Amino acid sequence: MAWVADGLVPLADARVSVLDLGFRTGEGVFETIRAYGGIPFRLPHHLIRAAHGAERLGFEPPGTATIVAAVEATIAANADVPADRDTVLRLTMTPGALDPDTEWPMRRTGTPTLVVTSHLLVLPPHLHERGVDAITVPWGREAPDVKAVSYLAASLARRRAHAAGADEALLTDPAGRVLEGSASNIFAVIDLRVVTPPVEAGLLPGVTRAAVIDVARHAGLDVVEQPLSKDMLLAADEAFLTASTREVVALVAVDGQPIGEATPGPITQRLLAAYRALVRAETAGS
Repeated sequence: MAWVADGLVPLADARVSVLDLGFRTGEGVFETIRAYGGIPFRLPHHLIRAAHGAERLGFEPPGTATIVAAVEATIAANADVPADRDTVLRLTMTPGALDPDTEWPMRRTGTPTLVVTSHLLVLPPHLHERGVDAITVPWGREAPDVKAVSYLAASLARRRAHAAGADEALLTDPAGRVLEGSASNIFAVIDLRVVTPPVEAGLLPGVTRAAVIDVARHAGLDVVEQPLSKDMLLAADEAFLTASTREVVALVAVDGQPIGEATPGPITQRLLAAYRALVRAETAGS
């Protein structure tokens, strides 16, 4: 079952207008949220980011209460999942339909579109035991502070990575500095410091990224937000990526060159454990 507009429908029957701006021009925002045992982790943080993105794109999303009700209804309607499996919620909001008889970028009509879907979480086997490798690509995303449904830059980057036999692609700026993954944020461990590019460099402020920064500092680690060159990354003791679905996963090689021992490092493993402890603490009483 999926939530579309103002109610639940069977997924096979879910429809959005061909005049919807999300379809026509890629205007809209989305959030991917991991639900642990049916409890979405840090849903309010995702909704704040989505509201910021909608504001940047010039439309007012449905109210928070409406979105939360849609999320809860979608989770309940898809509750027949194995007890040992987590799920992934996809929340999509667009400005709604346009008037095709007006001048481009065309007048908006009606109300914003809200869609929520839920699927079983699928991850590569041994993901956290082995880590992942990546390639670099010479581009970033449009409006990087917005998690926009226009995801072409990230999608092309990931497809290029898969064609090269890699798991992830790292987006870079014109100076060759690493910004973020196609669907992740990046961290490097350099001389016991945890280094990550600043949001101002042109990257998405990840919800998991923020949580990991918090748990790292709580653990007494020195977290530094500064530009990260490819040379710095390759010379790091270890590196890792963060994402809502994958949590904290080691980055063991970039462009065919190993990072550190090319295995998940001790700080990466420590932060994965700390992040999962945070998830348990925040979802246990929900």
